[in-house]
Amino acid sequence: MDFQQFKNDIESKLKGETAFELQEFRYLPYAFGHGILVYRIKGYIFRFTYDGRDNLLTCERSNSHEKYPHCNWTVLFENSGLVLDKKQTDIIKA
Repeated sequence: MDFQQFKNDIESKLKGETAFELQEFRYLPYAFGHGILVYRIKGYIFRFTYDGRDNLLTCERSNSHEKYPHCNWTVLFENSGLVLDKKQTDIIKA
């Protein structure tokens, strides 16, 4: 799965479950597949950063009602690869 497919997968899991707004999407396939994906969900900003070289996905969340990109980030989880399990998806939806 590449980062574009990850974006499509996350959006399909969120549709119908919760309202979301895409804030930023950058995918650099020529830089080991590095990508940044940012959503506003229920007043929080969620930022997914993928380091393709190390195959590491980091999910961070802002404080409530902060303005992007000037947020204080809290790391929710780090994942090897681009597949999220149900627990991680539920963290985002909550």
